[in-house]
Amino acid sequence: PDIMMNLGNVLADSGDVAPALAAYDAADAIGKSPEPAFNAGLMLMRQGRLADAKERFRRAVAIAPHPGAALAGADILRLEGRLADARAALVAIVTARPDDPVGHVNLAAVCQELGDLDAGREHAEEACRLAPGMHEAQFNLGAVLLAAGDNAAAAERFRRVLGLHPGHAAAALNLGEASLGIGNTDTAAQAYRR
Repeated sequence: PDIMMNLGNVLADSGDVAPALAAYDAADAIGKSPEPAFNAGLMLMRQGRLADAKERFRRAVAIAPHPGAALAGADILRLEGRLADARAALVAIVTARPDDPVGHVNLAAVCQELGDLDAGREHAEEACRLAPGMHEAQFNLGAVLLAAGDNAAAAERFRRVLGLHPGHAAAALNLGEASLGIGNTDTAAQAYRR
């Protein structure tokens, strides 16, 4: 099963969806691990095939509890525009696993989308505390700060993101916006040129 799952991963990374699904299905049929179904679900979610992805995540959880499946399920709710449901699912996740930075990162983003910037900031800060080197945590905190109008603090967070992940285009764009908000046109111009 491991060889078939690894083949599925390689095929999925190269964009060969149908052969990747076949490899994941083969691994799923001969093994007792939730990983092939979970990986297939992630690939299908990236393809926008949300109903198929949900089915794979359900399969993964039926085999064995998988912490990523709950997060992926919340992501699907968010992509479907069911933000209140996504928030409820993510609150349950961070309540069950308060030391999970990914849960806090995702909850911060959903709270921001719902307009609850205080809760978004709280969860983004917690994610940064739990995983200071996680660029997604730094980015989400910067995004919440920018939405709240705290341009100086947002600019600092986007600088941290770019230090961790120099090619992060959204962080560069947001650094430019935050820099303009504090009147730093030179930094804004440099950020927009990235």
